[in-house]
Amino acid sequence: MDELIKCCDETFQNNKISELSNPEQWPELADCIYYELKKNSKERMFNTKIKERMTPVINTTTLSIIKVILATKIQLTTNFDNSIESAYEFLEYLYKITKNVTFNKPQIKCVPDFGAYSDNSRNIIYYLHGNIKDDIYILRKTHYDMYYPSVSGKGNCCIEDCLKHYFKNKSIVFIGFSFSDKYIKQYVFNLSKEIERNNMINANMFDQYGKVYTPENIRHYLLIDSENDEYKKIKDEIFNEYKDYYIYPIVYKSNKHIFIEKVFELLSQMESS
Repeated sequence: MDELIKCCDETFQNNKISELSNPEQWPELADCIYYELKKNSKERMFNTKIKERMTPVINTTTLSIIKVILATKIQLTTNFDNSIESAYEFLEYLYKITKNVTFNKPQIKCVPDFGAYSDNSRNIIYYLHGNIKDDIYILRKTHYDMYYPSVSGKGNCCIEDCLKHYFKNKSIVFIGFSFSDKYIKQYVFNLSKEIERNNMINANMFDQYGKVYTPENIRHYLLIDSENDEYKKIKDEIFNEYKDYYIYPIVYKSNKHIFIEKVFELLSQMESS
């Protein structure tokens, strides 16, 4: 994200912009850049620069992403690039040359309309924050406020609806995700509190009838590099803090990213069996 912001900031210097260096301030920074460009009638450059930056020169994917989509039914991403789609395209090619005709292309769903949700569906990519094909980018504070109304107090709730549905019904594995994104972090944590309140209400109702209520809360997992700056800042508290939100961190050694591949290889074997 920082490189993307720098790319948009190539055309001018602004003291206020240089002060917004904290990742939690990036939405405000993106707004500053956009409005500075707008003052010079160059606002179209904002999306153009993002698209240039995020469009790959060659169509590539990684083994890790391929193993992820083999092991998971649905992929939710806040990235703008199409690396997950590229992984599906590679698998489609592989299926064709091996004469396997059962390959199903993924459904692509992008903000602002994700359509209906189904717990039985698979091979769906949700672009929560937009993508380069649709030229939609949830990057500016103005847009974050619009799509995270429970955090900002205004706007449309389609992203929140999507997160709420899958957080309550499916185990989510966060990969390469930073909870420095204050909007998602605040929403997920608010959602966890909502689940806890509902559990307390249900427990009280069961107690009135002399029964014990045992909630089956779905667990979620955060795969995080031990050298990640965010992890190093809060490593002493991260396990206790995130556990309160039903998120269980799994820390792997830096430069041992094959661990991620092995995790999803194992999940894929479990899924097929």
